[in-house]
Amino acid sequence: MSRLSNILTVPQQVSLILHTAVVFSHKEGISISIIQSAATDATQSNTLLREEHKHSIKHTKNVKTRKRAHIFALILAMGLARSTLKQQYATAARIKVQRVTVLCSLPAVAQVIKHHQACSIKSLKSVVSTEDQSMLRRVLAGVRQLSRYNAQVSVVGYEAEGNTVDAARVETIARHRKKKVCCRRRHEQQIMSTNTETAGNREEDKGSDKEERDGADNREEGRSDSSHWGRSTERESSSAFIMDKTGEPE
Repeated sequence: MSRLSNILTVPQQVSLILHTAVVFSHKEGISISIIQSAATDATQSNTLLREEHKHSIKHTKNVKTRKRAHIFALILAMGLARSTLKQQYATAARIKVQRVTVLCSLPAVAQVIKHHQACSIKSLKSVVSTEDQSMLRRVLAGVRQLSRYNAQVSVVGYEAEGNTVDAARVETIARHRKKKVCCRRRHEQQIMSTNTETAGNREEDKGSDKEERDGADNREEGRSDSSHWGRSTERESSSAFIMDKTGEPE
């Protein structure tokens, strides 16, 4: 009985696979999607540790290039993997993640990460851009944090390995997310233009109302001047009539 219980408590050895996809645009921002799944030695499970995440970045101030967008996707994927491993160890689950593989759709980025992972962290000094250095340093820090869970961590391109179904789905999710962002931005721009036109119309209405009031005031002033002029003329004419009649002024 004790031998059977020992067999049942042996954790299942799995590999954690994270597919990443990036849709980059200077105007519309960045869309990132991540699909996490687990695979045993024989087959890949569609439900075990499976998660799908979508991220959208409106402003590309810190992530100005396509390469940095893919590096940022790796940082997010490693954060998701770290959260999964932490949860598995906290709950004492019967699953042992022995390997973490992060798939990048840009092979050049995967090669750069592999090079700096093989060399020491001092190799980052050869990177000219300080922003690239900072992002690569975050990736290497993520690799070290995942390694603390006794897992082998690697960043590879899609041509090396991966599930073609998940690779196609993660790309679709990223593009769909970008369409949503584009539609939302177009809607916001339409609202802003409508508000601007409304404000302009209000200013025009205020200007026309002011002109009408000024015109009315001028007409009132004209009437008062004419009436005053008429009264003055009447007084002068009556005075002249009296002088003609009496021969002496009043």
